[in-house]
Amino acid sequence: MAIANAITTTIPDLVLLDSITKGINAIRINYNAVKADPTKNVNTDSFLGIIFKGLSQIENFVAFDTAVQLLITTPQNPKHIIPSLSWNPTSSKYPSIILHMPSESDKNNSLGIGEGNQSELYDSTSGMWAPQFVRRFNVSYQIMIMSDNKNEVIVLYHFIKSLLIALYDHLAQNGISNPVMSGGDLSFRPDVPDRTFIRQIGLAFEYESSSAQINLNQVINQVNVTLFLDEDEGSSESDSW
Repeated sequence: MAIANAITTTIPDLVLLDSITKGINAIRINYNAVKADPTKNVNTDSFLGIIFKGLSQIENFVAFDTAVQLLITTPQNPKHIIPSLSWNPTSSKYPSIILHMPSESDKNNSLGIGEGNQSELYDSTSGMWAPQFVRRFNVSYQIMIMSDNKNEVIVLYHFIKSLLIALYDHLAQNGISNPVMSGGDLSFRPDVPDRTFIRQIGLAFEYESSSAQINLNQVINQVNVTLFLDEDEGSSESDSW
């Protein structure tokens, strides 16, 4: 079945992963550009500096310096952060940013299967129009931040929160609406080594996904009709089309 005009299919996992990855890369590019400009100061003019501006030093811990060490890196750095969709206890490294989806359910859907909410789609194979079915979902994600250093977890937690807020408009243009954020520490997982600190950002939102009616073959290809004549005639006749 070849559909001439495209349907809308949103895969939130990929939207979130792509957005966070691009957001971190944009922070790196911006920091290096500001650093290369002798008229600017990375502490006040870079996006990273703006996010952590005004935070005071706590003992020997400086949030901005830790953020630079964690985020302004290259792939050659053992601590170079690459967000991922799953945790692999045999190959994952610290610090890590992992996306996890605990739940998903229908949300504010119309009665039936959503037919008629969107325009029909043209099937170029059969030359016919196919109805489009639309469903809305409410989904929650956990963005888990893991490290063997609690200060790194704290810095990354607040950085990712700020990054997501900055990306709200970008997420909306990619089908994600009404985001609600939460957060907190997580209990240790059995597959996670000791001395691992974990904090999660909860992100709940809504999105729509659509599909077209699909007919893989002709369901009815023959109709058999049997005609019974009046009993006085004493006969019957059958035919098929």
